[in-house]
Amino acid sequence: MGGTSSKSHKSSLAILERKLTESEEDTLTDFAITGYEKCKLKLSDSEIKEHQEEIISKVRRLCDKLGELYPVFAVGDILPNGSYFNGSKIIYPDECDLLLVFKHISVGNDVYIKSDLNNRVNVKIYNKSLKKQIKEITPLLSLGGIVGKYKLTYHIKYLLQSAIHTCLSQLEGIHYVGKRRLGLTSSEWDCLNRLRLLHQEGSTSLYKDIIESYKIPDKLKDRCRNGTYDPNLSPDTVELDKLIHGPCVRIRLGGGKYTTDIDLGFCIEDGRHLILPYNDGDTFMNDETQWTQSVYNSKHKLDKQHNKLLMLLKLLILECHLVPDSSTYSSHALKTLVLHHQAKCSSSERSLGGCLCIVAHHVFEFYEMKEEDQYLWIYDSEKKLSDVDFPGAADVQTGRAFGRRTENYWIMPVVLYVVIRALRSGCCTGEEALNVDRWLIISELWKNKEKSGFVKEYSRKCKIQSQKIDELITRFYSK
Repeated sequence: MGGTSSKSHKSSLAILERKLTESEEDTLTDFAITGYEKCKLKLSDSEIKEHQEEIISKVRRLCDKLGELYPVFAVGDILPNGSYFNGSKIIYPDECDLLLVFKHISVGNDVYIKSDLNNRVNVKIYNKSLKKQIKEITPLLSLGGIVGKYKLTYHIKYLLQSAIHTCLSQLEGIHYVGKRRLGLTSSEWDCLNRLRLLHQEGSTSLYKDIIESYKIPDKLKDRCRNGTYDPNLSPDTVELDKLIHGPCVRIRLGGGKYTTDIDLGFCIEDGRHLILPYNDGDTFMNDETQWTQSVYNSKHKLDKQHNKLLMLLKLLILECHLVPDSSTYSSHALKTLVLHHQAKCSSSERSLGGCLCIVAHHVFEFYEMKEEDQYLWIYDSEKKLSDVDFPGAADVQTGRAFGRRTENYWIMPVVLYVVIRALRSGCCTGEEALNVDRWLIISELWKNKEKSGFVKEYSRKCKIQSQKIDELITRFYSK
């Protein structure tokens, strides 16, 4: 599934080595099925279809305006992408992805590309007319450095963001609020608000740390602190995010029932690949001509059971995403993990709970977790999780720069470890385990990061007293 580091620490966990009993598998399956029912969208197929069509229709109008004002950026196909359109979105339909294929920028006629083994693509522009058109636009949008003698840099996404701002300002039938730093989505706020209530009870300092870490205006932070934050917009109201999200420009669109963040991924089509303006920064020579390539409509798809598993995993680490510097797995990383498992799984012979246990163990292996000397050890391992569409490509695990994760990388695997340990211990039913607020676990871990606490952090490794983990399970999960 992934490569091993040069300094590998053999994973040694009791829950890894012991085979599932029938009772344990039943508990895990009950937990998995109940969790899936809890997190799936509470919408009918017709409601989902109507909402998706509404989103695409409004983005089409925006793209038409973009082509009218800046013909070089005219968009041809709009390709639905991501979890909402692929059937694995959880909680609310508050995020979606669309790939917008340039109509007048094409490989062969306008640009030349050269890819490497790490899924990076160098984009060189040789169409003089195209280069001239882009250069003429950049002063109007107060930007430069997009094109050079031969290069077309990934900074084009900032030019596109400015162009979208202008288009939204002129687009009829909407109320454009402006460009600003967007706050939390509905799913994120529901999750964080649970922690806020715990914070009011004096049981955690984590809430304050999370709010302070957000790069949002002070007035939004104040609303989060006092519980008056509202992510919803009035129908046909649009906000443009000041930040760029990977290769995408993000807008927030108010609808009749739902407010949705839409990631607009402008791209160049190259056969079965789409080329997007993004550089992961994980190179010593940060070449501005490096973009990334993606596959649309991949042949690697999840079956029904494993799609449920993916959705459950998203639910289990939802809180971890809100913890600062946690390197929590992205949706793409989780899906890649499940796809690797599915390729080896006989789902007709294995329960959903059994699949959950196996995939969780794969996560533990990627962090080289081991139980030793009465401690649980978690390593910032160099093991890589390879993209199924680009087997030799760079690691798809989140939050790694120059091979290292961010400082709180251990939060996600430990939360998953505690959940699996509790389920296999027999101290609770699957439904009872699901009703335990995972913020309680994370908050205890967070406040014990201090020198006097039971969480000890070192360079590229962390250890937690096994006895303290047992106490957490007894305290929060035992019947």
